[in-house]
Amino acid sequence: MSDSGTLDRAQSRVASFGFPLPDAPKNKDLDWPSNVADLGSQELAEHMTWCTGWANFARYELAKAETNLAAFTAEYKFLMNDRLSKSSGDRKSVTEKKAEIGRMPDLQKIEQRVLQADAETKLLKALLESYEKKYQTISREITRRGADFDEDGRDRFNA
Repeated sequence: MSDSGTLDRAQSRVASFGFPLPDAPKNKDLDWPSNVADLGSQELAEHMTWCTGWANFARYELAKAETNLAAFTAEYKFLMNDRLSKSSGDRKSVTEKKAEIGRMPDLQKIEQRVLQADAETKLLKALLESYEKKYQTISREITRRGADFDEDGRDRFNA
């Protein structure tokens, strides 16, 4: 689901800057451990890379969803206001007019696009937050491991 005009123009503009756009990471399956302290250094690096890749992809997809949400919302408001202004001779209240106009099939279709874009935006925000929290957990574990050693590389607690 996308607003072909607004999103396409924005993507073309960004592409003209030469930025590499994020793709979905190749590795989709990486089990989250019950305790990150049990992971070896290589596994920590794999998890950190996985989280970074998916967070970058989710952030890009979120920006696209937010662009669609803004475009669909603006389109809905424009049509609603346009029709409200054309019905200025009616003796109905603004609430009654909005309810009547809101039942028009073309506005209902746009409203569905707004609701879908809003749902997509919320889901992507939740995924992004999840990836960022996992990244932070791994980062804390790496920091903790570094704090466990003295300047000579000796384990401070298991010497």
